[in-house]
Amino acid sequence: MNLSLPYSDKLKQILSYSREEAVRLHNTSIEPEHLVLGIIRDGENHAFRILQNELLLNVQEYKHNLEDSLKSHTMSQTSSDDLSVSEETSNILRLGMLEAKLQKSDSIKSEHILLGLMKHKAIPAMQFLNNNGISYNSVLATLTKQAPTPKADIDFEDEDEEEDAPPSSRGKSSNQTAKATNSKQKLSDTPA
Repeated sequence: MNLSLPYSDKLKQILSYSREEAVRLHNTSIEPEHLVLGIIRDGENHAFRILQNELLLNVQEYKHNLEDSLKSHTMSQTSSDDLSVSEETSNILRLGMLEAKLQKSDSIKSEHILLGLMKHKAIPAMQFLNNNGISYNSVLATLTKQAPTPKADIDFEDEDEEEDAPPSSRGKSSNQTAKATNSKQKLSDTPA
């Protein structure tokens, strides 16, 4: 049994942006705020759409707030080789994996990382969101509202065959369908 899930391609890109943001701001490690900056920089992911479109967050104000909070952790020169991943960021990535499993996803995506971030109320990145009325529960409610509802116990194997059948015969066995077709043909002498 595989206990871990892969990162989606989009999340890999976001993580790369997070690293670049840490270098740009001359920080010593990749912090949770860099994850958020990576989500914002990408701008085409589910977490970003939830924050901006669903929860109506002023993303530019949030970005400036994050950058200001990170300026206190600067070094004179930073290269991507010198960066480490902070313990908080590692925990958030693990929480993202757990959220993906809870959502029954086949990979870890941006929205799972956002949920992982939301569980850390004490970090500056989340204090701003909490002050703006955005919580773990509001993100989760938005996410589950948008997710399609899976249908349980439905067999789709013969779907193509049934689509070609008349509406009255859908869901019947092929033998029942043949009998129904034959009886209809006997009722009418008109060629089909």
